[in-house]
Amino acid sequence: MRRVREVTEEVARWVFEVHVEHLPNWQIAFTNPTAGPWKLVVGRNENGVPGEVHRFERESERPDLIIYSDQQQIVLIIEAKGAVEDLTRSKQTQKSVNVVAELTKILRSKRASHYWGKRADYTYLTAVLWGSESLTHPQKVHSVLATYDTACEEADLATPILGIESLREEGGDEIVCLGHTLAPTKAVRKGLTVAQALESLGLRG
Repeated sequence: MRRVREVTEEVARWVFEVHVEHLPNWQIAFTNPTAGPWKLVVGRNENGVPGEVHRFERESERPDLIIYSDQQQIVLIIEAKGAVEDLTRSKQTQKSVNVVAELTKILRSKRASHYWGKRADYTYLTAVLWGSESLTHPQKVHSVLATYDTACEEADLATPILGIESLREEGGDEIVCLGHTLAPTKAVRKGLTVAQALESLGLRG
């Protein structure tokens, strides 16, 4: 991987996208690059053919990334920032959770879509993604995840949320993706814990 000056929001998101593209059981439904155009949420029909599920209004609030797994029956709606502190700065937490709540409502209404269908009934989870040049202190991670968990509970969204850290390992060029959660043994749905969901994402703990 080419050396980057710092792990910015765009780099953190891009690294995780590349990571997801190499996973056998996860698909990217939407990505919102910083300098890119507004886009569509895309799903795949039973034959694997991609198609439009939802079209954002040009000025509407959008998440940074949406991924889903048909095997795990999970949809992850992800907010990305360049640093973990930025996820809770000012009114960012509530803004992010409002986006997740609205989009969850929209995607749950798309059962009739040939490109979404049964995914309307999957478990929808919030995730936060950030970049780092050194491993984020556990207390900082705990504080951010706890803040989002509380906001999600108040918005009647599923918890716990997932944390994803795009970390450039000290002294090297490689950026790796780590997984964080406050409740690894909690069930996301019947037969699947949070730890197992993170494992399916190939995230180091």
